[in-house]
Amino acid sequence: MRYRTLFAALLLCATPAVAGNMLSHPTFDTDLSGWLYVGTGIWDPSDALAQANSGSVVGTNSSTSPFTYETVLVSACLPVSAGTGYDSSLDFRIPAGQGVTINASLEVGWYSQAGCSGLDYVGSSSVASGTTADGVWHRAASSSPATAPPAATHANVRVHLSKTQAGGVATAYFDNLVVKPQGTCAALPDLLCLNNGRFQISSTFENYAGQTGVGLAQAMTGDTGYFWFFSAANVEVVLKVINGCGYNSSYWVYAGGLTDVEVDILILDTRTGDTWTASNALGTPFQPIGDIQAFATCP
Repeated sequence: MRYRTLFAALLLCATPAVAGNMLSHPTFDTDLSGWLYVGTGIWDPSDALAQANSGSVVGTNSSTSPFTYETVLVSACLPVSAGTGYDSSLDFRIPAGQGVTINASLEVGWYSQAGCSGLDYVGSSSVASGTTADGVWHRAASSSPATAPPAATHANVRVHLSKTQAGGVATAYFDNLVVKPQGTCAALPDLLCLNNGRFQISSTFENYAGQTGVGLAQAMTGDTGYFWFFSAANVEVVLKVINGCGYNSSYWVYAGGLTDVEVDILILDTRTGDTWTASNALGTPFQPIGDIQAFATCP
């Protein structure tokens, strides 16, 4: 396997990242800004969640050698903590019928100094990756956290596109990239982070025509947010997660719906891994929910 030399030093600073996410501009709304190095990546208007105001990055690998990868993007040099685990995920789409075996992946490079110079390189970790080549968007998450080595103080994140065969051209699309400390929530267009980023909330729906999809999230306050399904102007479900630890040693969940389509809600306590779910059946007006023992995971 060959490695594309990127830089002797990466000295630029990152712009602010999405809450909980180390990466800047991980959703590629209008361009590739926020990424320090652009390899084969090109901005594309297609979006993993079909949002009209967002896009993705498309990468290619046309190497004539077998078992190669191309670097699509590289992040700025980011501070990390030695011994800390980092979770990752990505949305990917690999068009079918390309005639080559393709892997769309993220890799974290660890460094002992700010700037992420090659002289300070202390190792790397392959994290989230996906290989399904059916032309449909998929979300892939790391199976276990990547732990920063003892000497690591900084890292960069590389977006890679690899192929097994010599010749041919591999193409893949990437969107909604996440690298975050283990036990934290990273907000994405379809993921809501509440209560100081501890709780991650997602939703799915099915309507009368059999159309299915994920709810798109909008935070309102630190404890409250909502989801919409068909139009940003049409709120479907509102919910909040409240710290009731001082009352009954639990976090409380309240939810209300303005819909009668089928809805499934999943809340994850990112610190403990505990989950809470709720469902509304198709054709049934969404009834208010108040669960003051939703998470007995204080503090």
